[in-house]
Amino acid sequence: MKILFVLHHAGAFRSFEAVIRRLCAADHEVTVLYGSKKELAGIDRGLKVCAQEVTGLKVGRVLTRKSFLRLANIRELINCIGYLNPRHPNPQLAKRYGFTVIRPVWKVTRSMMKNAIGRRVLGSDGFQKALRQMERFTPPDLAICDWLRAQAPGIVVASPFIFSLSEELEYIKAAKSLKIPTLVPVLSWDNLTTKGTFHIIPDVTLVWN
Repeated sequence: MKILFVLHHAGAFRSFEAVIRRLCAADHEVTVLYGSKKELAGIDRGLKVCAQEVTGLKVGRVLTRKSFLRLANIRELINCIGYLNPRHPNPQLAKRYGFTVIRPVWKVTRSMMKNAIGRRVLGSDGFQKALRQMERFTPPDLAICDWLRAQAPGIVVASPFIFSLSEELEYIKAAKSLKIPTLVPVLSWDNLTTKGTFHIIPDVTLVWN
């Protein structure tokens, strides 16, 4: 079986190395794609060593959506206002998105966050639902879809998936459009309340601590 792992950065590989080694030992074909602009050796020596040692393991870089930054701004705003929902236990963490939300949008958002009415509007289910419609109306990236068709993996695994500017979720979006099974292992249970939200819903989500 062909199994694709798409990781936010090569450093995340250490959480999956034992599993990937066992999959390859069982004659599965595993491909690991990773994000970040740093060189492989500079990010995580473990992935480089494993790729040299293990038969059946391929390593590469993620394809980046051409319009990624435009869509990412919407996703990051959704991540931010998700903290402002009255049901969220950590509303103070909304401020961290000042580094990832585009500046003009962040200025307006920050201004609204300073008063109760603004926070209530931003944190409302209706406002977030309206923003999420943009995700639903945006088709998957054609280059990633073409790559998945050519490689034909039996399953696509993406992680951590809910970090800021997570390029790996583009592969889940594309895989779902192609009816390829999808799996998201969240790196830790507390990431569900201290990181971003699920912009695309995978077929299976795994969480451990």
